[in-house]
Amino acid sequence: MVTDEEIRQEAVERLKERRGFYMHLGVYVIVNAILFFTWLISTPGAYYWPVWTTLGWGIGISFHGFSVLVGKNEPSESRIAREVDRMRGGASGHAPSA
Repeated sequence: MVTDEEIRQEAVERLKERRGFYMHLGVYVIVNAILFFTWLISTPGAYYWPVWTTLGWGIGISFHGFSVLVGKNEPSESRIAREVDRMRGGASGHAPSA
């Protein structure tokens, strides 16, 4: 059984991970804005060289966001109970074969 302290500790860890992602996202936006304006001032209309940083880092940040915001979704107790019930044969009317 999971204690209240363990649940609290997990919640604190998730909040730290989420805050880390938002800080990463903020740095991404600021750095890419600086690169954009540097390009705009120095070589407007020329090859848009910041695209490589924006795309490469964007792929990395999207994986980071997915792992923090979506990837760690634990199944809810109701979903676990439904699955246990299904495995016991409650939902489908028959027990699974071995």
